[in-house]
Amino acid sequence: FLHAVRVGFERGVFATDAGVGIAPILQSSARTKSPVIEGIVAMVAPLVVMVVCTLTGLVLIVTNAWIDSHQLSTNMC
Repeated sequence: FLHAVRVGFERGVFATDAGVGIAPILQSSARTKSPVIEGIVAMVAPLVVMVVCTLTGLVLIVTNAWIDSHQLSTNMC
């Protein structure tokens, strides 16, 4: 279970630009009055992606959607 959570978090981070390493390049060209706020927004993006990935995984587990559809149909008969 912990391995699955770790892999899920890694995939969530790499789903954003922060995990790939180009986020500083993208953020450096931003023209803003408050660079601190821009940095906070840049740090929040991977966290939002990880929360969405976690919720998606939980929905798949709770609804038993991860079970093969053929196996599910034979168990229901």
